[in-house]
Amino acid sequence: MIRAWEKEARGKKSMRSKRIGMLACAVILCAALLYAVGIERDFKLPPGFYGLGRENGIWLAGPPDAISREELLELPRLPKALEGVIVGLEALYPAAPGRNSFQYELTVLKQGIVLQAVQSYGEPLIHDRVILAYIRNGKILQKENLEYHWGKGKNITAAGDWVLMHDGRVLTVWDDKTGEPAARIGLGAAEQQDGQAKQPGGQQSPASQADASWGTPFYVEGYPKEGVVILRHSRSDTMRVLAGGKLYTPYRDLFGEKCRRSIEGRPAIMAVEPTGDGLKLAAFEEGVLWLQVQPGPYCEEEVSGKQEVPYPLAGTGE
Repeated sequence: MIRAWEKEARGKKSMRSKRIGMLACAVILCAALLYAVGIERDFKLPPGFYGLGRENGIWLAGPPDAISREELLELPRLPKALEGVIVGLEALYPAAPGRNSFQYELTVLKQGIVLQAVQSYGEPLIHDRVILAYIRNGKILQKENLEYHWGKGKNITAAGDWVLMHDGRVLTVWDDKTGEPAARIGLGAAEQQDGQAKQPGGQQSPASQADASWGTPFYVEGYPKEGVVILRHSRSDTMRVLAGGKLYTPYRDLFGEKCRRSIEGRPAIMAVEPTGDGLKLAAFEEGVLWLQVQPGPYCEEEVSGKQEVPYPLAGTGE
């Protein structure tokens, strides 16, 4: 006959065993969930912008302009979804002999990460294949394949908590805090305007003669305020601004006829001389874009050297 105190001890032991078992199951379940979203895979980068590469099978991340090994962080593993995108790209577009397949850049946000992979090709390397991928909680929310012929620009992929994803025709602005699209902005008006540029004698400029087979028409160059998009036309290398439902072409407002005709007549690549309009975004303050100017041929008389000029946008004041 078992004494009462022995029964009680056995009961407590049984309860402890059950609790340990339940705790073990919970730990296993959490580990499985973390694996599913890729968090457990030793990916520990604070928010920021990084170059990404491999050395002897180890992933390294650091400043894109890093010049020493000490500036780089080792990442034994990548999030599963990110690794899947990269593996797929390298299988689909293998590297030519003696060349790297892709250059990888990561924008790490509070919730998600954005990959921008660039592979240059052609002889010489004048074309760019660009893949953008927005990954959040282990899922690819948007992925785009872009092709730039004679490309000279670069996309930005984030501005604050906004993630900027586009296919050259539509820009989707994601809110990284919620993982939901905040806006979709059509870029067709900016492309249509380029076809209206005429050379003397009624001829279209070389840039506007190129059709869709020349690749993606735009880079997204800036998003200084909600609803204000800075674009760079990939063939004419000229700035466009979409703001408040209006389209702006700054060089046409800032420069005289001689300079405008020079800009519109430049080929995609010109030895030594700059292409496009030479305009870059410097700042945005109270509805005014401050543009850095580096003039090209026939524009020196109007703008002497590098400087910043104001360009107001109607209805976009702070």
